[in-house]
Amino acid sequence: MADELLKSWRSTFSGGIMRKEKRVDSVRKAKKKKTGFTLIEVLVSILIMAIGLSAIGVSVVTALRISSQSKERSKVLAFARMQLEELHTVGFDNAAMSVGKHNFPSTAPYKGFYRVYNTSASKRRIYLRVFWDEAFYPIKRNAHKHRVEIHSTISNALH
Repeated sequence: MADELLKSWRSTFSGGIMRKEKRVDSVRKAKKKKTGFTLIEVLVSILIMAIGLSAIGVSVVTALRISSQSKERSKVLAFARMQLEELHTVGFDNAAMSVGKHNFPSTAPYKGFYRVYNTSASKRRIYLRVFWDEAFYPIKRNAHKHRVEIHSTISNALH
């Protein structure tokens, strides 16, 4: 009887171990199947990265355009100030200071004009305007016109 009990206990015990090993094997197989990424997960991550990189690309292009505009505006403003300084150095009897509208010469780097107003016998008001096209958009030249305007009063007391 003891032998039968021992045999049944061994078979039950070993069967329990077998069942447990089968469960462990099935869990291991399930874990092996779950490792790695699915195709959908990879595609979604690529899409998210593409959206992020395109946003960065747009930001870089915008920053370059703004930097280019700023440099060009600085050049145009320096040109306008130089033109105004030249007008300050000539006397009222010079043709450049005659009352009316005067266009910049065709050799000038920028298009524009200045207008001289006679405010009194010893003072003249100058209104100077310079135009330029945005170089960042070479196809739409007329759509992106920019301008700088400077006003000044010149006294003839020094001349």
